[in-house]
Parts: sequence; structure tokens; C-alpha cells
Amino acid sequence: MIIKMKPYPELRGLLKKYNMTYDDYAAFLGKSKNLIGLKMQDKVAFRQTECKMTVDFFKGKREKWVTIEKLFFAWRSTIVDKEVSAV
Repeated sequence: MIIKMKPYPELRGLLKKYNMTYDDYAAFLGKSKNLIGLKMQDKVAFRQTECKMTVDFFKGKREKWVTIEKLFFAWRSTIVDKEVSAV
């Protein structure tokens, strides 16, 4: 059994916690809402500068636990772990 998981769950959670829409996040990064939508669906990769800007923003909000690894990469290994354990 494969468990479906939306990409970037930690990032989605932070955006929700701070009441940020994709429009807000897009404006912050200087990108279009459509491009952010594609990135959040994992159809287009986030650039390193976008990752760093995002981490710096949330660290400025006192989210000390935030790292590039946790926001942009750790969720991928979680999917693999769940797929393997479900077999």
C-alpha cells in the first residue's frame, strides 16, 4: 500500500501557521503564483536561493527548527520509508 502525501508538508504547515497564501509566498519570492503552485506540487524544483530565503524568513519568525533539509528534502525520505514499511 502506498500512502499519498502532499509534497512539502512542513512548508505547507508554516505557510498556514502564518496565514500566508500562495500569492503571499509568491510575492515574497518574487515569483508568479502559478510557478509557486507548480513548485508546491513538486513539478518544478525550488532553487537554492528560494530555499534559503524561505528558511531565513521563518527563522526570523523564531522558528529555530527550520532548515533547508527539513522544509525541502526530508519529506521525500518519509515517503520512501512509508512505502517500504507498507510492503
